[in-house]
Amino acid sequence: MFWLPSQSLVNDLRSQKVSVAQEPALVLTTEWIENPPVTTLSMLITLVFTPLLPGSAVLLVVRRRDVLKAGEQIAAA
Repeated sequence: MFWLPSQSLVNDLRSQKVSVAQEPALVLTTEWIENPPVTTLSMLITLVFTPLLPGSAVLLVVRRRDVLKAGEQIAAA
């Protein structure tokens, strides 16, 4: 899924002038880097909305097609 390499994370923290001594709460433990959590909030949100967006597009196309067919029938009559 979305794996953040540890070196990239360290470089990002260093670019923001964050070190272990200044902000210990912002530094991830070695255990988290080696074994990150299986799911995160952003992953769950993505899993919920990913099927909804294409499904909505398909429903919109079907609805538009039905409306256009009904308009053709009214115009033909």
